[in-house]
Amino acid sequence: MEGLRYAMSHRDEAIAITHEITGSKADDQRPAFVFDWAVKAQAVAPDMPIPMDKLDYMQNQLVKAGSMPAPIDLAKVIDGSIREKASALAGM
Repeated sequence: MEGLRYAMSHRDEAIAITHEITGSKADDQRPAFVFDWAVKAQAVAPDMPIPMDKLDYMQNQLVKAGSMPAPIDLAKVIDGSIREKASALAGM
């Protein structure tokens, strides 16, 4: 969580390390484009919430497709305590 929070708040460094890892040139705008899109679309959340609404949507689609016989109670199968502990350790 700390690393993700750092990366999301240090755009230039995140883009530079992306260039380094991918071997792309410094004038390649793709890493900046993806970073900016992720921030704008809120595709990355530094606090890493459990997306219950998205999980519910996904299971409803699986039921519709016949891959699941019926939806389950997600609260019974999701353990948020690990995320909460990590959040506390990260000072969030």
